[in-house]
Amino acid sequence: MNNTLKLFQKLNAKLIELMIGLSWVQWNKDTARKNWKVKDIAIQILDDSRHNLPLITNGFDSNPVQLNTSEDFSADNLIAELQFRQEQLNSYISVNTIIGDQLNASRSAGSQIDIFKFYSQIWLYQQQIRQSLGASLLLDSNFYHPFLAYCFHFLPSHFNDFHSPVGTLISIEVVGDSRGLWSLIRRDHCWELSEHHEHSDVQVYIDQNIAWILFSGGIDIYEAAQYWQVIGSQELGRHVLSLRPFLEIGFKNGA
Repeated sequence: MNNTLKLFQKLNAKLIELMIGLSWVQWNKDTARKNWKVKDIAIQILDDSRHNLPLITNGFDSNPVQLNTSEDFSADNLIAELQFRQEQLNSYISVNTIIGDQLNASRSAGSQIDIFKFYSQIWLYQQQIRQSLGASLLLDSNFYHPFLAYCFHFLPSHFNDFHSPVGTLISIEVVGDSRGLWSLIRRDHCWELSEHHEHSDVQVYIDQNIAWILFSGGIDIYEAAQYWQVIGSQELGRHVLSLRPFLEIGFKNGA
């Protein structure tokens, strides 16, 4: 990603496009999250944007629109503020650039905001809305790969308790039009993400349509068994599939 803010800009534009014209029935549709409707997730996206985008951009003007709970929900107000923030992003981007290398490193003093996590969370929220509405999912690589990269960032710590031989290489391929390949290697005292993918000891293949649901805890690995394959150590491969960076999200199936 060459420009972090442009990615937020495009993601926000997709959300606005989706929300304009939704009926009251659609706003009140249930989602995969326990006790959350489409409007609840939309409010959460707006709330997160209020708190996090000003920290990313070193200051946004505040819009006076108030929309704090599902009870005082107004679709028009929500869309209006999202459009307002889009205008702010457009103005900021016209004179500023945030290089992709800052995506992982950027922090706001005192708040320790992780921009990478923020993008991944907002992308995931929008996926859940789209899934509920039966709308097309954002699975092209430009939108999807940052989410996957955020998830796989946690693989080394996820494998802390596995003391495999030094040099053990695990490759993970997300299969589909937005194909992506990641690897994990055992070093002397720890696991590390690796750029090497050839001659891996374990190969994990995951359908792109299920990977985001799996890693966000929306489905159990055994329920999703037809969508993944492990070649080599089943223990190591299935441990990859048990990665859950979004533990705070609750799903109806209790995953």
